[in-house]
Amino acid sequence: MLDDPASLDLAGIAAGISGGATPEHSYLSAVPFGHRRRYAQFFTPAKIAGLMAEWALAESTCSLLDPAVGMGVLVRAAHARKPDLQVTAFEKDPTILRAYLSTQPDLRKIEVIFGDFLTLDVLSTFDAVIMNPPYLRHHDLSYDFDIFGQFSQRYGVDVSKLSNSYLLFTLKAVMLLSPGGRASIIIPTEWMNANFGAAMKSFLIKRNLVREVIYFSNCSEIFDDALTTACILLIEKPRQ
Repeated sequence: MLDDPASLDLAGIAAGISGGATPEHSYLSAVPFGHRRRYAQFFTPAKIAGLMAEWALAESTCSLLDPAVGMGVLVRAAHARKPDLQVTAFEKDPTILRAYLSTQPDLRKIEVIFGDFLTLDVLSTFDAVIMNPPYLRHHDLSYDFDIFGQFSQRYGVDVSKLSNSYLLFTLKAVMLLSPGGRASIIIPTEWMNANFGAAMKSFLIKRNLVREVIYFSNCSEIFDDALTTACILLIEKPRQ
């Protein structure tokens, strides 16, 4: 496990990128699996990131939220479609944030916030959200307060204490959409059948937020180093 971000081999990551590797694969080569597993770091393939950006970004979209930026594949896909897009990106792992910043993203267009999206106050709303949240199970979530109770009260649904972190990310991120805004969120499919997913179903249906759910085959290998199902939630917030 890599506990000291300063010991990260930035030169090795840069060399990998120079040699044609993606920032994500260069990071995978430089950081032990134990660290990546601790933060549930499984990266979205570039083709899927492009699909997500295509839905989320309308012609009038000016602002974008990425609540768990990682190595920035979703932001790169968004900027490939709209180079002038203003992005607000969160990241709580100092190691991957150091690695991401070493790739020299254009910070004139990206506000990078170091911290836990789930606990920080976010006062802005956004035209779009694009997100691959960490898939941390409830027993891997460590807070000095009842985060499930807080989210239940804030969003008016009964959030189970068995909920995965991606459910919490989805609830908060979707509420930060401006009217008419869109979100693309890639998450496991387990919430559709698990008891803890009832809160998210109720939340999304009552607010008429879901436009489509794209399912990937159970045999598809979507993420490196992860055995999981996957779907993309396509969200659109009503204007009224």
